[in-house]
Amino acid sequence: MPEFLQKADFDPKIKNLFFSSNPSTNLEGSFLSKLDLFSACRKKPKTILSIKIKEGIYVRFFYSDQNKDFFGERYLDWPDFEKLENHLLCAKKEMDFSVKNQRPIKQNLLAQRDILNRLLHKLKMPEFFSDDEVTQLQVVWEGRSFFLPLEILSDSLLIEYLIPDKKGAVLPSGRGFTFVYSPQLKGALTEICHLKELLKERFELECFSDELWKDYQANMSSSRYFHFAGHGRIEEKKGKIILNEETLEEASFCRNTELAVLNSCFSGAYAEGIVSSFLNENAQWVIASPYELKDEFYAAANSFWRDFYHFFCPENPALSFHLARLKNPEEGIFYRIFGKYRNFI
Repeated sequence: MPEFLQKADFDPKIKNLFFSSNPSTNLEGSFLSKLDLFSACRKKPKTILSIKIKEGIYVRFFYSDQNKDFFGERYLDWPDFEKLENHLLCAKKEMDFSVKNQRPIKQNLLAQRDILNRLLHKLKMPEFFSDDEVTQLQVVWEGRSFFLPLEILSDSLLIEYLIPDKKGAVLPSGRGFTFVYSPQLKGALTEICHLKELLKERFELECFSDELWKDYQANMSSSRYFHFAGHGRIEEKKGKIILNEETLEEASFCRNTELAVLNSCFSGAYAEGIVSSFLNENAQWVIASPYELKDEFYAAANSFWRDFYHFFCPENPALSFHLARLKNPEEGIFYRIFGKYRNFI
């Protein structure tokens, strides 16, 4: 065991997830360094970036970093915001095209980073992250969301996108995992079978094709964790999933789900749509992708999902997500995690 993991102040939750569950885990030195930094940052208050859109007038950014005693409020005029949004969406489409046609995405990521850095410079925001440390940032949407991929700025920037909690904290009390896959999607069934192997000793599991989802609605409604490997899309700036050729933006079929994992293209581009519906139906966390996904993202070779579930923490899925992203930055950049908050900022 690395020496720093034996320190008295090292986060016991992280130590338990990585070594008690799998003592033979082989970890690279670069990731171990990030693990040490992540343990330290979990003892500090999370940085908060609250965003509110005043339609047609301005966008307000409120930034709070208690670690640096900094609080700031910035405004972006509506014409400037529309330019920003259009530039980001164009850069996203180019990246989706590259993924679909199996081209390198490095230049696409650099283009999006350049747009985001220009935004931060225009707002005169202080740097809220550094590659020399791990930073936890909560992006709070006080109104409608827009495509803002801040997670691509740094592999050490761990982000949770939050929307208002409309029902209050009602923790679901369901069964185990429900896995739903699209048989038309290459690698989807392989992914599900592999993940079931990782979880079968710890949880009650069930798996079925999306062709049968209406027959299994009662099962999904009583399941605590829902994982979907299938197709998704964006319509009217809302993320949606496709079950047996039926496009859905409402998650009324999963009313007892604590965590929803949507391994589908585009479902996480916006908080609106299927993501917010899951959260409004009682889910505490939703993991989804804003981008086009390669076939490899549905296969057993996807180390991001393998690590996420291998070290799955039922009482804190966000911790598992951040650890998997730190360990698999190239794959993790395609996913984001959404939650909810109870008090407006």
